[in-house]
Amino acid sequence: MEDRVKLAVGETKEIILDSNPTTGYSWSIIRSDGLEVVEEFILDDTNGTVCGAGGKQHYRLSAKCPGEYEFMATYRRSWENDAIETFSLKIDVE
Repeated sequence: MEDRVKLAVGETKEIILDSNPTTGYSWSIIRSDGLEVVEEFILDDTNGTVCGAGGKQHYRLSAKCPGEYEFMATYRRSWENDAIETFSLKIDVE
């Protein structure tokens, strides 16, 4: 996955991360200063046959002002301090 993208002011970038909150793990945003973030969880299509199925965490990012930004999220259980995964994306807005 890319680690830096360029966007125009007002343009949107979608990030999709695998997630399964039924295990206690979820993505938590730890850095998004200067970015507008819309978050949505979409369950994998299992036709209701799988209890505890995972899904995808969708983040739509945009910025209203030019600059250099960073979006960062960690995948962890809320009651634990250590993350099992970290996602980071630098965003250059022109």
